[in-house]
Amino acid sequence: MTTGWNRIPANMTSSPAIAASGGGRLDAFARGRDMALYQVSSIDGGTNWGNWSRIPGALSESPAAVSSAGGRTDVFVRGTDLALYHRFRTNAAAPWSNWEYIRARMSSAPAVASLGAGKLIVVARGQDLALYLITSDGSGTGWGQWQRIPATATSAPAVVAIGNRVDLFARGQDLALYQITSLDGGKTWPTGWQRIAGRLASAPAAASWAAGRLDVFVRGQDLALYHNWSTDGGASWNSWERFAASMTSDPAAVVADVGVIDVVARGQDNALYHIRFLIR
Repeated sequence: MTTGWNRIPANMTSSPAIAASGGGRLDAFARGRDMALYQVSSIDGGTNWGNWSRIPGALSESPAAVSSAGGRTDVFVRGTDLALYHRFRTNAAAPWSNWEYIRARMSSAPAVASLGAGKLIVVARGQDLALYLITSDGSGTGWGQWQRIPATATSAPAVVAIGNRVDLFARGQDLALYQITSLDGGKTWPTGWQRIAGRLASAPAAASWAAGRLDVFVRGQDLALYHNWSTDGGASWNSWERFAASMTSDPAAVVADVGVIDVVARGQDNALYHIRFLIR
């Protein structure tokens, strides 16, 4: 069951990101015409949205965002120098921090997920089309070293985490979706990726709201939104489910509650469109 598409007026030049911090609050982010980052919020689960606010910066790709139940929100972008940049605020009323530089040479937008206890995992594609990940130390401002995950990805990645389980998704050279899983918080990875049949026209978005439950969203060749899911951690997948749309970006997805997933994408008019999935 879904709520249907809801238009958020905008004039954006990137795919969006979306974060949920509980109590019905959603924050969407995208790049504006001036290459800065823009944010818009809803406090009623996406039924109504406020005005866009500008966060200064110079983005060369789409943003990524994650929020905690305590209200902290972290955003990540690729700069014009292809490095990773990070900014955060401790709650919705707090000011944003300054941009933090994290050395990298990315060839895609980043993706981010929370590992709990203040730890974050950020993933991006490198110049060699492999994926690279880096984790924070729990303070939100201290970072480890980049770790390489062999791949030949043709899109930005998506990442989800529950406990010590981390799942990565990306589009392969055959335009199908691929998945790889770590069971120790991203420290070690298997040698091979699992193929999930499909023909993607975008990077994937992913969400997980229960142990073993994985939901993925992609733009199809017909620009519609497609949804697939697994209830056994990716050992098996269902058939793709189609939702009429005319998307011009990658989708973004976030878990707002158990069995509730919010998805946003850019439309032909450069506005954002929001749809809520009720899967309980």
